[in-house]
Amino acid sequence: MNNNSKRDDFLSKIQTAQNEFYNNQAKKNIFKTAQKNECAHYVTNNVSLEQLIECTAFILPNTNKVYFNYLVFKTYGSPENAKPIYAHIIALIESILATYDSFEFHVNLKTFSVSACHRYYSMIVSSIESNTLFSEKLHKLVLYHTPFIIDQVTVMLYQTIKPFLHRIEYVKEKSDERIAQLFKDVV
Repeated sequence: MNNNSKRDDFLSKIQTAQNEFYNNQAKKNIFKTAQKNECAHYVTNNVSLEQLIECTAFILPNTNKVYFNYLVFKTYGSPENAKPIYAHIIALIESILATYDSFEFHVNLKTFSVSACHRYYSMIVSSIESNTLFSEKLHKLVLYHTPFIIDQVTVMLYQTIKPFLHRIEYVKEKSDERIAQLFKDVV
């Protein structure tokens, strides 16, 4: 079984856990944050947290690039598991910096919204502010599927991202093609 098949099987396992959760309770249209956190807790109880984290953030082989997939993160990310996620990302960055002078952080933001920014605000801010690697060693932050609300998100996070704001690349169109190329280049 190749890596794509393993990843697809794992993503299917996540989807199954989410479906089970929402089959047992109606999906809310308002005041969704608490329910999404409950669903995240349900997913982490039914799928290995370690595997979830490894599928969310990983180093692209033989590069100085970390890839972060918000689509996976949003299925389980919550304040309860922020510390192991943060520790994993820092370990990845430190591993890269053992070989390279700087790192790139590539983030797939597909489906990211203002409400998601509110939900994960403290996780985002504390992760960046508690480690100077982002401001000192980050060469480039590439945001794929940059949401149309990016200006609002930037305002919300401005004080935190100000030191490296000029190193952010926003990819709005052809994000899937750019991501595919990113992975093709490292195979």
